Amino acid sequence: SSPRDAADGDEVKALTLSAAHARQARGGSIGEAAPLWAGATPRGRVLTALGADLDGDKNEEVILGVWLNDGTGELLVMRASR
Repeated sequence: SSPRDAADGDEVKALTLSAAHARQARGGSIGEAAPLWAGATPRGRVLTALGADLDGDKNEEVILGVWLNDGTGELLVMRASR
């Protein structure tokens, strides 16, 4: 996610683990790697993320735990459009 503090809407990029490791091995920033998926949250700051196939369609959804500016939090489910 973005490095902004208290963001209300956060940029999110998903990378494959191999792409992230390869980029780090070359001494670059993970943020410079080509994302597998990119999007933005409608609100909140991303604190945690997890990929899982929630609906059994053989495609992983991304579940984001976000912190909201009012001090509460929520879970967002992001799907890649195909």
